[in-house]
Amino acid sequence: MGSAWSTRGPPRVLGSLGLMAATTTDAVLAKRARITELVQVGKRVGYGLFLLAIVLFFVGFFTTFKSWMVTVTRMVCSPGGNSSSV
Repeated sequence: MGSAWSTRGPPRVLGSLGLMAATTTDAVLAKRARITELVQVGKRVGYGLFLLAIVLFFVGFFTTFKSWMVTVTRMVCSPGGNSSSV
C-alpha cells in the first residue's frame, strides 16, 4: 500500500490563518520596509549636511570667516544638535 500523500498530496493548512497568509501581503513588513528606506535617506542627508558644515568651518578657519559661512554652518548643525543662541 502507498502512503496517503501519494494520492492526496501533502497536507494543507486550512482555516482563516492559513488562507490569509497565502493570499495577502504582510502590511507590517511593507511598512517597515518603507520606514527603513526613509531612515536611510534621512541618514544620507544628515551626514551630507554635517560634512558641509565641517568643510565650511575649516574653509572659514583657514581663510576668513564670512557671515554667510557662520550662518550656513549654524543652520546646518541646528537640526542635529542644540540650536540655542550664543
